[in-house]
Amino acid sequence: MNTIRDLPRAGENPANPGVTAEANWTFQDGVRSWDEHMDLLTTLRLLLEERGRSVRMEGPMLIDTDSSLSLRPLLSSMEPVHKGGVNTSTTIEVKHPARIQSPIFEYQHSSGPDLEHSFREGFGQWYDTDFVTLLEAMLEEAVDCAELVLESSQQEPSWSRRVTLGLPLRMASPVPQPPLEQTGHEFCSCCLFTSSVESFRPLLESHGFFALRLYAARKPDGSCLADCRVNGVPHPEGQQALLQYAKSWPGSGLEYRKQYILIQDK
Repeated sequence: MNTIRDLPRAGENPANPGVTAEANWTFQDGVRSWDEHMDLLTTLRLLLEERGRSVRMEGPMLIDTDSSLSLRPLLSSMEPVHKGGVNTSTTIEVKHPARIQSPIFEYQHSSGPDLEHSFREGFGQWYDTDFVTLLEAMLEEAVDCAELVLESSQQEPSWSRRVTLGLPLRMASPVPQPPLEQTGHEFCSCCLFTSSVESFRPLLESHGFFALRLYAARKPDGSCLADCRVNGVPHPEGQQALLQYAKSWPGSGLEYRKQYILIQDK
């Protein structure tokens, strides 16, 4: 089977592990051999058009007409599953001529019976969480996402930052959960961010566009884990803050919470 291990990275962001958007693959399962074609630009374009977006291709990127966001999908890894199917990992690199001049990226991990189904599954999840949040952040004021405006207090130089809060996702085991957080209110769109906000203070006090991927989880045995990335790159300080947040959750059993959050100049 073909390998991508030694291919050069293709994205503009040097941390982006994506290597290619188009390739032909040959699979074997011990009984038969077959070929599958991969064209990530076409797969992403068709999905966006099915969701009602108007897009055009410009070289290795797709341009979303209304928002002017440029999108570059790339394959990061691919692994056949024994007895059929495939696991894939892609990245989508995002730029905007005014708001996101240094490209950001995020991963899409998925699986399916073949490459096309796996890619569409990953891109669909990305659309429902990341892309809808990006679209809101490109507006002068978000319509469907909650937003915060954070400003400096008696500090020089002064700063004012707009924080767009994507849809918070939560999954908990059937173990009954107390109705309120220790903070005194139910889990909402601001909880993941406000619980770890101090770890992001350098971002708030600087300029530019930052995309935060926040994830915290409690395992069935009660141990906790967390992951945090900024513009696709691991952020250890945020990870530690989210880990402490997960340890404070009421109730017991399996639970995870994750969210995509965007910070930009107001």
